[in-house]
Parts: sequence; C-alpha cells; structure tokens
Amino acid sequence: MKRCGVCDKEYADDYDACPECAKLAAVKPDWTGVWVVLGVLVLAFGADVPASAWLLFSAVLGIGVGLDAKKLGIRKGLTHWWLDNDPLLWGILVFAIWGIAFPVYMWHRPRLKLLAAAAGPKPRRSRSASPLLIAAHEPAPPPAPSVEIDESDDPFSEANADGSGQR
Repeated sequence: MKRCGVCDKEYADDYDACPECAKLAAVKPDWTGVWVVLGVLVLAFGADVPASAWLLFSAVLGIGVGLDAKKLGIRKGLTHWWLDNDPLLWGILVFAIWGIAFPVYMWHRPRLKLLAAAAGPKPRRSRSASPLLIAAHEPAPPPAPSVEIDESDDPFSEANADGSGQR
C-alpha cells in the first residue's frame, strides 16, 4: 500500500497515483461565474444603476452562494488556503467582494462539490453542553491553606533588627 502525499489516504500499489486525487485533477472548472460577472459589469456600464440596486444584487448573490454551498455540503476543512470556508463565510465574501469572490466560488465549485461528497456528511455535534458551560458551573476549588510564619526564625523581622538572627 502507498500513501498519497496530497490527501494522506492509502491506495493500492497497482496505481501510479491516488485515485481520489486523480478524480479531483480531472474536474473541469466552471466558467459560469466569470461570464455572469462580465455580463453584469457590461450592463452596469451601459446604464445608470443606483447604489441600492448594487447592494440588493450583492445581497441576493451572497445569500444564493451561501445556500448553494450549504446544499452541496461545502464546509471548513475540505481544502486549504482561502477556499477553505464554510457556507456563511462564502456568502459574506460574495456579498462584500462579489466581483472577485463569486467567480472564484464558481470556478472552484465543481472541485469543492466533489471534495464535499468524498468527505461524506458533516459530523453532527452532540446535544450535550459545551465545555465552556460545564466549566462555568463547576464548583470553585477550595481556598489554599493559610500558612503561619514563625517570626523567630526570620532574620529580617523587627524582633531581629540588629541582623544577628538572635532575639
């Protein structure tokens, strides 16, 4: 058995490369996002579009991308770099910088979709209380025991002001 350097999974010695990563390499990018952005920009420069229309457009686009990413199962931990986002962050990115984030999302969408399908469903969190809530309700530790100091052994006490160490 060989171990893949990209996905860290084991595969048979008969293969030259990891079959999972070979599937990812064969995925073609989606040009839809690029064409949508170019079309919107061409229309925008040809007409007087108010700022509220741009805000509405970017909000609808951001919500749509967030819902699409959630439907596909895209989540944090599937890939690396700044593509490693959860659906909420994809929606916020597209809302904030739609001219950049939307084409990037659409370009990498087929690959993210395949990675999400290969990773399986998102593990569900248990309904138990979070560790922070448990720690907040734990009893406080007992106070430290008080220590009494015997001043007769302390050479710097007022009783031994001459520094001799004797009373």
